[in-house]
Amino acid sequence: MTAARRARRWRRRMATVAAALLVGTFVLGGYPRGARAAPGGGRQVLVIGSNQGLSDEEPLQHAVEDARRTAAVLGELAGPEPSAVRLLADPPAAAVLGALASLAAAPAGSDAVIVYFSGHGDQDAIHLAGQTLPLAQLRQALAAVNAPLKIIIIDACRTAGAQSKGLAAVPSFTVALPGAAGQYRGLVMLLASGPGEAAQESARLRGGVFTHFLVSGLRGAADRDGDRRVTLSEAYEFAHGRTLARSVAQTGAAQRPELKVDLEGSGPLVLTWLDPARSRLRLQAAADAHFYVYEKGSSALTAEAWGRADGETTLALPSGRFVVHRQLGASHGVAEVSLPFGGEARLARSTFAEVSAEEATARGGRIDVLRSSLSLLGGVVGDPDRHLGAALGARLLRARRDLLLGVALATTSLTGDTTYNHFSARRFDVAALFGAQRTGSHVSLHALADLTLRLERLRLRDRSTAIAARGGDAPSLEQQTLGTGPGLRLGASFPLRLHLAMVAEVSARALLFRERNAAGSAPIVIARELGIDTGICFEF
Repeated sequence: MTAARRARRWRRRMATVAAALLVGTFVLGGYPRGARAAPGGGRQVLVIGSNQGLSDEEPLQHAVEDARRTAAVLGELAGPEPSAVRLLADPPAAAVLGALASLAAAPAGSDAVIVYFSGHGDQDAIHLAGQTLPLAQLRQALAAVNAPLKIIIIDACRTAGAQSKGLAAVPSFTVALPGAAGQYRGLVMLLASGPGEAAQESARLRGGVFTHFLVSGLRGAADRDGDRRVTLSEAYEFAHGRTLARSVAQTGAAQRPELKVDLEGSGPLVLTWLDPARSRLRLQAAADAHFYVYEKGSSALTAEAWGRADGETTLALPSGRFVVHRQLGASHGVAEVSLPFGGEARLARSTFAEVSAEEATARGGRIDVLRSSLSLLGGVVGDPDRHLGAALGARLLRARRDLLLGVALATTSLTGDTTYNHFSARRFDVAALFGAQRTGSHVSLHALADLTLRLERLRLRDRSTAIAARGGDAPSLEQQTLGTGPGLRLGASFPLRLHLAMVAEVSARALLFRERNAAGSAPIVIARELGIDTGICFEF
């Protein structure tokens, strides 16, 4: 057998082994946990928010925002495969029916269609932009969509939260599903409250109470067994219990979400998978802990969860910075966390700093957890005559709420030519800073005014003498001056991870100097400059 034939046989054997290993991986369950594809592919999601009801109904404040939050969580977590999400804000009834007709005309391929509505409604219809859309017509249009499972979620509420929102449903019941996996066919309807009850919006939540707890539950707060999947049973029981408790505490009037199920199938009906999430936050095991999660810089709750005694609670969240408020009995603590895209972070008990309940509740995500920062900056400065130089600096800032105080040190090297002289300047600055900041989940903005004291060492060489010297040492004049003046810095910081951010800013400054001229006088001179700086910020 020739060497070439032996090589070909060896390659065929290796290909056979590789194929067997690949098949074995799939047959023997080689998928990562939670990554098994959903039957029939990704889900279709239609989300509708309507602040405007009928002409005699007071506009809602947060229905469209509720729709956006729901669209975000369903688009990210409603299946191992990406879900197709369409969001309609304050649409007429015809637009809703048109969107459902588009779904019905699409080729088959989805295992489920989810329709969510937040707005006004009555016993038999939802209200959109001065029109009514009967629920029977909505169900009829949804029935034409070629998907085995249809899920309708309706949060129809009134602004004050003290009137009946209608939308009667069958009495609530406990959903008990078998433990084996399976497929479903049929209809699920999840309504925000029972007949004759009030549905409530909350100023603190900036949304409906029911939608807040439904979204929190779908993000992982409802995952009782810690398998990183939220089933229909888990989501309903979580939303029902928490909505009932919050509505009674808020107004004294009970709001009890209700569920109507008409299904064929077996096993857990999974609504969201946490493993495909872009980022995950893991909260400590603590049976009595209550967690409030805010985006950094926002006072509106992003999610709410309760600790489990038997393990950590996982919340699927967008990437960015968050502030977590933990209530454990009479103790209140806050922690800041940065969630990387596609990664996760864990908050342990020791991470939380003690604060008062009043401060944690009032400030939310605007509370200062990391109050100090040290920035190392480098950049370019220039004057009106287009002379450019390099700058290096450091500054220390201390935050108190949205106000900033600090000090900065910097050194600048600048060279150039004037009409008669070649000059080089070294500048040493000390500055007092004060200003304001606006923090956010992905970017923080700041504006700083400064008062700078500058020591400048200037070296001048006569250009004609330097040319005559032909490269030799030409006589020079050195002088040292002291100046002061105001400046302004505008910038932004972008978090890279907890305690670390990238900073970029522009600055403008005008300083007053007394410069001695050839005539022997010392007039006051105004030196103006612009700068661009970037660097790294360490927060602590």
